[in-house]
Amino acid sequence: MTANIEYVVFDLGGVLIELDGPPVSTLDSNLSEQQVWQQWLDSTAVRRFESGACSPVEFAQSLIDEFCLNQTPETFLQYFEMWPKGVYPGADQLLITLGQRVRLACLSNTNQLHWKRFSTTNGLFEHFDQVFASFQTGHMKPDSKAFEHALSELDVGAGEILFLDDNIANIESARATGMCAELTRGPIEAALHLKRYGLL
Repeated sequence: MTANIEYVVFDLGGVLIELDGPPVSTLDSNLSEQQVWQQWLDSTAVRRFESGACSPVEFAQSLIDEFCLNQTPETFLQYFEMWPKGVYPGADQLLITLGQRVRLACLSNTNQLHWKRFSTTNGLFEHFDQVFASFQTGHMKPDSKAFEHALSELDVGAGEILFLDDNIANIESARATGMCAELTRGPIEAALHLKRYGLL
């Protein structure tokens, strides 16, 4: 690759943070894992919560209604808060090494519960020069405004940004803005892409 990359921008869940299966237990939802993921991506409750427009309890009750779950909001939130298992092995070292060569940022659809948990339990966010959390910015991927907002804040050309995400819709949206973008699942795949771009 000959691209002149100034910033590498990471999605979090599925790239640097390991998720514990689907966001809603298939045992409770009576849907397949693929159906759960699709309904999650289309969910009004998820969009409101991860754009900072409602409280955790409001989100939980709305999601329970959408998925027809036999749970209380409190029970669901206990499960949901622990859905991200933790930082993938090797992710921290990858960021340390990469941060010596380029600037780093994250662009993530996330919420106040998960953000608080990871900001207080490990130093993951300390590796980033810029962070773009959907519940803080109000912009969610794959909406073009999420990428346009990041571009305006990073203050580099779109072609100087490499974006890594595990969702093809987000990759396509990033590419539409002119960013370099690669579908990535976990730090091992991230490292392979970074080597192709001459960044590792």
